[in-house]
Amino acid sequence: MAYRFTDTNKWRDAWFLDLAPMEKLLWVYLYENCDIAGFYEVCKKRIMFDLGINKSTFEGALKGLDDKIIWSFDGNVIFIKNFLRHQKNLPLRENNKAHIGILRRFENYRDRFDFDLIEACISASLDGVIKGLTRGLQGASKGLPSPTGIGIGNNNTVISSNKDITISSNIDKEEENIKEEESIDFINFTKWISEHAPNVAKLKEPFTQEQYFKIRDAYSGELTAEVLMAMHNKKDLLKSYNSAYLTFLNWAKRRVDYGSKNNRRNITDDELGKRLAETAVRLEYEKYDSGEQSADEFERRIGFKPVPRHLRNS
Repeated sequence: MAYRFTDTNKWRDAWFLDLAPMEKLLWVYLYENCDIAGFYEVCKKRIMFDLGINKSTFEGALKGLDDKIIWSFDGNVIFIKNFLRHQKNLPLRENNKAHIGILRRFENYRDRFDFDLIEACISASLDGVIKGLTRGLQGASKGLPSPTGIGIGNNNTVISSNKDITISSNIDKEEENIKEEESIDFINFTKWISEHAPNVAKLKEPFTQEQYFKIRDAYSGELTAEVLMAMHNKKDLLKSYNSAYLTFLNWAKRRVDYGSKNNRRNITDDELGKRLAETAVRLEYEKYDSGEQSADEFERRIGFKPVPRHLRNS
């Protein structure tokens, strides 16, 4: 779960007061769901499902935020203009490890945006920084310095005769730390499946780490838990399906489509842990009540003895 700065004074700022209620809600949603640099891959169905709104309401709210975001050339990604400033990440500095991931995002999106507009928002040139981050990219760095520093004699930077700039060992180490943290997330994900949806773990093609990251970025924790548990409870799961990832995508799509049509709404991230636990307990009680699971097995999986049905309903 990501933690971010939020300015409580925005509720008294003129620009925020002028927004319509749904525009305020959409602004907060985009602010809390964009990446660490302020980019957000727009998925209309996902937003409408999460906020419980229809297409016309969504498009109207998005239009109201037009002067506060920058669209990519293909219209599939937005950049929130003041996100980095609100997160206290400006100016971007080469010796700040927290900025390496941000600069990586700018590198990834450099060909999809008019960077003159983005640079105007952060009051700095990104061209030099991105060149410093890109392996084998020709040309000297300008504007903001490379995260590795530039200059002959710098042990962490290698400049060839054609001024190619390579990524320093410092950045490589930082990326290794990021990958290690992501690996821990994936381990926790597979552990959760083993404990609450073990049949899913038995499929011939289990989830890979890359697939997990795609699921994490595209779906809420509640929806992910619901789909995984539904897969686990399908009697012929292991006979009818091979790939955990493809099966999950198909089932999740059906639920999202159904939720959009019926104006359903997801829970917030702050409620995720509680709802996951409640869902797990409910499903275990269903198996216990039907006789599929003993009291000892229930206690082993949940951590406490089952309460008799008549007491639960009282």
